[in-house]
Amino acid sequence: MDKEKDYDTWCKMLLDYTQAMVHNPTVANKWIFDRASHDEWVLSKFPKHLTSVKAYNEFYDLTGKDIRDFDWLSSVKTNDGTKIIVHQHFVDEHMTTAFDFKTKLLKLCEEGKLDVEKIKELISKQRLCWITKDENKQLNALGYRKHRENPLKAYEDCGIEIYDRENEDLNDIQTNPHSITVSSKLKNICPEIKMEVSEMRDEEKIRRDFFDKLAQCFKENYPDFFVKYKNNCEHFDIRKMSDLTFSKIMVNVRVDRYACLHDICVYLGDKDAKTIYDKLYLHKTEIENEIGYELIWDRNNEKMATRIGRFGKYYTEKGSRQLNGPHLDATNYTNYDFDLDVEKVANELVNIYNVFMPRVKSIMVNL
Repeated sequence: MDKEKDYDTWCKMLLDYTQAMVHNPTVANKWIFDRASHDEWVLSKFPKHLTSVKAYNEFYDLTGKDIRDFDWLSSVKTNDGTKIIVHQHFVDEHMTTAFDFKTKLLKLCEEGKLDVEKIKELISKQRLCWITKDENKQLNALGYRKHRENPLKAYEDCGIEIYDRENEDLNDIQTNPHSITVSSKLKNICPEIKMEVSEMRDEEKIRRDFFDKLAQCFKENYPDFFVKYKNNCEHFDIRKMSDLTFSKIMVNVRVDRYACLHDICVYLGDKDAKTIYDKLYLHKTEIENEIGYELIWDRNNEKMATRIGRFGKYYTEKGSRQLNGPHLDATNYTNYDFDLDVEKVANELVNIYNVFMPRVKSIMVNL
């Protein structure tokens, strides 16, 4: 098969599907556009796979081979002769998500700037990276499953280190700022695009302004703390400068898309999350006495991540959150009596941090 001709044919096909989606956004056209835009990984035009350090080491220990030499369709024999399908044990990860890729296609098409050469240019900005399943869970837990403004920064936030980074081609990866608008006709058939890439709404401005003021409050009153937050992101994270290398817990405040206080919590997203949670729960009464009020203890057995903290009163409204479900201990739940009060939120963040961080560190020493 002539790979160059096959590649050209595929790009022309994707151009046709994108144009059909923009000019005639039916359910049928959406389905075929979604399928085609997601299946870019089958092309032979991608550069050699990247891999995380963890995925490289685990695959090499398992097979004695370099995982970068394999793609999603590959199978390989392990050191003991067992044949495995690579993607069943590791994740063939789109560093630029399929959502961001197809959103870019639609935007350019609506502007009359999309052609076959532009599609090839976008594909050249894609990177595939083998990562472990735990690393993939961390990406999802930190909100990077669907959209990444900067793929490399997303990996860094999740502690995913790219193997042989200095020798890999990491230039010109597609970045994805969320300042995209699409036609009303397209929004009707793609509501997820309406939610994800619309211009900043009033509620998002309120959240951004609150986080900016909260950051200033920490700068003035808690200079030993490092803060991290991004525009259009629901959470604001804190960590002491002396604890920057300790990544087992995250302490943050979340403000939802309706500009309501969601929670102030300790978030455990590591593979040791359930073990840490269980050991902390043994001292529930002591911890809550030190904090000054009862907490929500959300073990969340269906996922790796757990949360311990206090939820905003918005989430006590009927139908907003199931507070007495199988994973939540909310017998004596006390909701907040305030919402976006900068000083009170800052004080609670610091209080929760100072109570939980030493305990988690102590638990890790004994694991």
